[in-house]
Amino acid sequence: MIALATFAMRGPFQAALVSSMLLLFSLMLPPLVWLSNAILALVCLREGLLAAFKALGMALLATLLVTATVNQLLLMQALSLMVFNWLPMLLVAYLLRSRVSLAVSLHGVAALAVMLVLMIFLLVPDQNRVWSEMLSPFMADFFAELKLSTDEQAEMLAELSSMMTAAIAAMLVVSLTVSLLIARWWQAKLYNAGGFQQEFHNLRLGLRASLLAVAVLLLSLLVGSPLLAALASVAVTLFLFQGLAVVHAIVVLKKVNGRWLVVLYAGLLFMLPQVSMALAGLGMVDAWGDIRARISKGVSSNH
Repeated sequence: MIALATFAMRGPFQAALVSSMLLLFSLMLPPLVWLSNAILALVCLREGLLAAFKALGMALLATLLVTATVNQLLLMQALSLMVFNWLPMLLVAYLLRSRVSLAVSLHGVAALAVMLVLMIFLLVPDQNRVWSEMLSPFMADFFAELKLSTDEQAEMLAELSSMMTAAIAAMLVVSLTVSLLIARWWQAKLYNAGGFQQEFHNLRLGLRASLLAVAVLLLSLLVGSPLLAALASVAVTLFLFQGLAVVHAIVVLKKVNGRWLVVLYAGLLFMLPQVSMALAGLGMVDAWGDIRARISKGVSSNH
């Protein structure tokens, strides 16, 4: 991946080429959109917002030219990816460049996700119906394979539809944060060796953010409001990254075998809700108890 970043940083044309190609390939392999975002974020972090917008404009033109020659559906898919990924990514990257704080940048990510949730609730009054209509074509083969009755299909579709807004908000937080972290890692590898590890290991979202996250989470459990559930998903996903920072720091401080991190990320893939909640809980506890400082003090006293 470093070779990819090195090539992209040769100029705005190269950055635009890599970012647009990755975006197009992400239509087949969605995680590639994180790398597409990260390329533009890296340009912004290193060269500034103007250079990043120049690269974005070239990437936009290239993507539109390619997709317009194929079909309208592909064009619309590419446009939606650009609007919901590239533009927010540059805003967050600029925030990191100007404030030099991962925590502030992640607060910006959360603010964008909350704005998205509020817009959906304001503009789409009957969300369950809309999500149900959008999901139905994709679920038809799955329902047929399971041989579910009509009532069972309707029940499963309704349950999935009720979770869609929260899922999309969480996905936005994951996409922007992962892309930003990749860009920051690339920047450190190319221009500031070792800088990323220290910055990530020291990630702290703050006590106030933790209090707000806990309050929203408890209210969502007590009230059962779809809006609060969506906001809670933003809070949990955000603090998941502080939890990851804590785990990574502990591995280094305690000199634990790095294979445990592989196990952790495998758990995130295969037991997503449970591991995510555990990491988010760890992140929230760390905001109060500063786990890393305590472990660091204990390690120092033993030497």
